[in-house]
Amino acid sequence: MPELRLAVVIPVHNGAATLPRCLAAVRASRGVAFEVIVVDDGSTDATAALVAADPAIRRLRHERPRGAAAARNAGVAAARAPVVCFVDADVVVGPDLLAAADQSLRQSGADGVVGMLGRATEARNFASRYENLYMHFMFAHHADEMDFLFTSFAAIRRDVFLEAGGFDEAYAGAGIEDMELGQRLVGAGRRLRLDKRLEVLHLKRFGVWQLLRTNRRKAAGTLRIALRNRRQGRRSRKHVGPGWAFLAGIPLTGAALVLGAAGAVGGGRPALVGALGLLGLTAALNAGFLSFLARTEGLRFLVAAIPFLYVQFVNYGLGLAEGLAGYLAGRQY
Repeated sequence: MPELRLAVVIPVHNGAATLPRCLAAVRASRGVAFEVIVVDDGSTDATAALVAADPAIRRLRHERPRGAAAARNAGVAAARAPVVCFVDADVVVGPDLLAAADQSLRQSGADGVVGMLGRATEARNFASRYENLYMHFMFAHHADEMDFLFTSFAAIRRDVFLEAGGFDEAYAGAGIEDMELGQRLVGAGRRLRLDKRLEVLHLKRFGVWQLLRTNRRKAAGTLRIALRNRRQGRRSRKHVGPGWAFLAGIPLTGAALVLGAAGAVGGGRPALVGALGLLGLTAALNAGFLSFLARTEGLRFLVAAIPFLYVQFVNYGLGLAEGLAGYLAGRQY
């Protein structure tokens, strides 16, 4: 039998809607020997029955939800293979993706390799398509070296993961624990490599309010990580996140709202013109992303995406304010 190379760790909490397709795709993988470990993090839906129906899957269960970080750590602890591959329960991998990740890890000499979301998503509502395309665009324009262990799909040497202490289980939910670990790994001198050939299909469906809430929480958490890193003297120039054009849009949109409100209340035309100018500048700075949306989804989608982009700037600004206020009040997470 071929040498066992990969342990595919899939954390899941109430993921019965997408887990069967995730597992079927992983089980259809070829070109590398692997084991599959599913960690059921206190699910109350049909997840446990679905996992139990496949005797080839190694199953772990938390009786109460402990969060994605704890679930992934448990899966790694149980793994026998020298390389751990994280796959989210709402992700579908291609048949050659596991082998390609293993090959990329071998050839690059990196300690971990990270994949990315493909352009397509089966969810056809606006919020799901927008977020999927934003994530694809952000990764597609990032350098190969990074500091984000993007766990929708990532592979890392098990000994490196354990030496780093794994995911910080103080992150009880799911969201930015992979960012924090990535920065910690790079800060310790480890290399994470983005391989843009490793694309996966993301099945997650977002509602507008759910997406705004998720991104606001990520903005708050990202700032707290940055402040903790700064306090500890650890910085990275390889961060995956909003680029300078997006970040500039946050204060520009805020200033536009202030000018617009002043113009509306006082009837000042110059203030209204200034507000429109700032909004135009913000759109111009993000023309690359907006043109990508137009090419991918068409002009009708773009018409909806432009005002939503401004909403996102305000939303991220609120998240950053929340993160700073919480940090100053002593909240580290």
